[in-house]
Amino acid sequence: MTVTGLTLAAAACSVPPVEVCSARPTGGALGLRTEPGRYLQGDRWPDACHLLTDGELEAILPQAEQVSRKPRGLNLTEIPDFLTGKGGGTEHIAKAGCDLGFKLPDDYDAPNSAISIMVNAIADPALAAKAYRQGKAQDDKIGGVVELGKEWGAKECYSSKPTAGSQMRVSCHTGQYYFETWGHTSAELAGAEASSAASSEAFRDKVLSQVVRTLLAKMA
Repeated sequence: MTVTGLTLAAAACSVPPVEVCSARPTGGALGLRTEPGRYLQGDRWPDACHLLTDGELEAILPQAEQVSRKPRGLNLTEIPDFLTGKGGGTEHIAKAGCDLGFKLPDDYDAPNSAISIMVNAIADPALAAKAYRQGKAQDDKIGGVVELGKEWGAKECYSSKPTAGSQMRVSCHTGQYYFETWGHTSAELAGAEASSAASSEAFRDKVLSQVVRTLLAKMA
């Protein structure tokens, strides 16, 4: 009886598989408008911690719990337009990004997962595209990139290369927006061994793809 009881207890304590579902964006589009040749003023940028709500996170990862948020700032440098005299200088945008921490099922009762968002540019579409291309060129030199194209609904996206234990980063450009999202989990995802290259790739394709779709719905 003792052995049977222990066996049943062990079975009851097994870790459930991590579920990943489709994005369900809520609320309307941001409705921001930029001037030709200009970045949007920093005081008009959205709070990035409002771009992925608890409900939207749980739509993607229904088992997410213990969710925390921390704003992440951006120092935006705008090159002056010497013909018009507009622009120039550096502006600190305190809530351009957001770090979300949360827990997914594993053997330990502590947060084990994270997703971050950073809006790098809200600008005239030509400026946003230029900033995106510059970021992509720099990332390609550092570690190489994986082209994602229009697969997730943006005009263009790329990601970092999946490696064991890496944080996957996805960068996208659409219209007047250039943004990034990145993250990781130490929970076992999609049957892939935790902290493996396959796990990193699964996090990108299954989780970050749905984060991108949620953000794009608001940036339409």
